[in-house]
Amino acid sequence: MTSTAAIYLPEAAKAGILVRAAHARSAGVDKGVKGVLTRLLRLPLLKKADYCFACSKEAGESVFGRKWIDSSKAFVIPNAVDARKFTYREDVRKEVREELGISDCFVVGHVGRFHYAKNHEFLLEVFEDLHSRLLKDEKSKPQGEGGKEGKRSVLILLGEGSGMEGAKEQAKRMDIAQDVFFLGNRKDVWKYYQAMDFFVFPSRFEGLPGTVVEAQAAGLQCLISDRITREVGFSELVHYEGIKEKQMAHYIVYWPQDRVQELKQAGDMGPIKVVFGSIHSRMPTIVSIKVGDVVFPVTLIKKKLYVMARLPVTHRECAFDYCMRELGREYGALTPEGIVIKKTDTFYWAKGQSFNCAEAIPDGMTLMIE
Repeated sequence: MTSTAAIYLPEAAKAGILVRAAHARSAGVDKGVKGVLTRLLRLPLLKKADYCFACSKEAGESVFGRKWIDSSKAFVIPNAVDARKFTYREDVRKEVREELGISDCFVVGHVGRFHYAKNHEFLLEVFEDLHSRLLKDEKSKPQGEGGKEGKRSVLILLGEGSGMEGAKEQAKRMDIAQDVFFLGNRKDVWKYYQAMDFFVFPSRFEGLPGTVVEAQAAGLQCLISDRITREVGFSELVHYEGIKEKQMAHYIVYWPQDRVQELKQAGDMGPIKVVFGSIHSRMPTIVSIKVGDVVFPVTLIKKKLYVMARLPVTHRECAFDYCMRELGREYGALTPEGIVIKKTDTFYWAKGQSFNCAEAIPDGMTLMIE
């Protein structure tokens, strides 16, 4: 702990400890007097430690100073997790959601101790905003009475800490207590990532939050505070947003039922029209998607992102083959090289070229009739 390390490192030297190290795991301090004291206690730290380490560049700069990080006098060693443990599993997702009685819910999740840095009060405000707007959609109202089954959205919180009781009281005041699960500390926390549809992490400050790493390993979309180091956003699943206002809620809105109906009426429900990717502009190519991955159909309406679902990939198929089998026709942009489509007796179409008769088709190309 770097907050008191300058006190106990000299004591370690007196006790005969030959090598003494300090580690920075946070890029901020608590508010008020405690935060001021923490910064004062850190001032002599560089002269007391033989080695300085940090979980992120920002944490290192906050504790040891930018010069020490840039000159490599302090070493950055990022937090790591066993990604295999967090790999998405549909059976575990079903098990946990049934256990909590939230099988049909849109689940927002957070993992972290109840502490000033984690900003749980803001998280509850974001969820309340999301929850209330979803309930305004007549077709998204809870089905049945009693219990949490059938609710359109719930928030599950894992962790404990001094701020936990305050968060519970806040949830009661906001009239969302029945939709917020305080699950405490769990040894099998990896299971609960599987039950989530969206991971939200609005911290005031962090070092390099391991829970965000774990959430990405579980294939979850992660909406996190823009005060958190960019070093943790190593995948396209992470989006940064400000925490001054509740704009975070706009990024976790479930696809509204009326929008789905509009798409159906417009005949816009085919796989050609669905964009599989994340909330970032750079989306994965189809060749990078593998069986077992989780993809997120999304759309942007009036500057708000709507996430349609969290879908595990069970198989891959050539889009051209799918269109020919299911729709009975091709889409030009999806036609593979070497395929010729007969439109009429005098018009044959291939990618980037056309022919007026079958005899004009080069050898090696495959003729198909639409």
